[in-house]
Amino acid sequence: MRIFISGGCKNGKSGRAEQLALALHVEKTAGLRQDTSPKTANPHQDTSPETARPHQEASPVTACQGQEALPETTHPYQDIPLYYVATMVPSNQEDEDRISRHRLNRAGLGFQTVEAKQDIHLLLDSLNHEGVILLDSLTALLLNEMLGKGETIDHDAPAKVIRDLLLLAEAFRSIVFVSDYIYSDAYLYNELTSSYRRGLALIDRQMAALCDCVIESFYGNYITHKGQAALQTLEGLQ
Repeated sequence: MRIFISGGCKNGKSGRAEQLALALHVEKTAGLRQDTSPKTANPHQDTSPETARPHQEASPVTACQGQEALPETTHPYQDIPLYYVATMVPSNQEDEDRISRHRLNRAGLGFQTVEAKQDIHLLLDSLNHEGVILLDSLTALLLNEMLGKGETIDHDAPAKVIRDLLLLAEAFRSIVFVSDYIYSDAYLYNELTSSYRRGLALIDRQMAALCDCVIESFYGNYITHKGQAALQTLEGLQ
């Protein structure tokens, strides 16, 4: 299942996205356990404690752009990794504190953190396609792509981000996209900010059309605009 969740800043969407990613992981690992249950196992296979294969440690994930991923904990089902793709580039202490809070909130949940600031399509070469991905956020990703080339502003970045995200969504069938709703005020912005807002709106529409489930977050409340039945089935696994 592909899930898109958007909402205002500090409205609980990241925590909700983590819950949904964990539910997707439960769904996949439940299938793995079923496939390897005793009723389907080789009856001649020796599964005694003395000969059973020992638990394998998770190896660090190779992040795109040469950055080292930060595995935060080891999960018992290594064939189905759980990735947290972090796109924010902190610009001040508030950003640093926010990142620290997010890391603390997901500590021990099984996520392997992958830093991916730009060129998100490079994840196709470095991550296990059977894994579950939580990408947080599209907002930061677009900003990085627009402003990440020195003095030049790339106004074509939204189209590139969409292409990269479509490739990612095609390769990873269990994925949660997080974005920010920044369209509700009536303030007159400069051309750069207006271009950024238009670009993010274009990306959000594309992801909402692509995803099986679309959720809006506001003040700790959630509205499901698409995929209510599928979401209820998924949440029943938690």
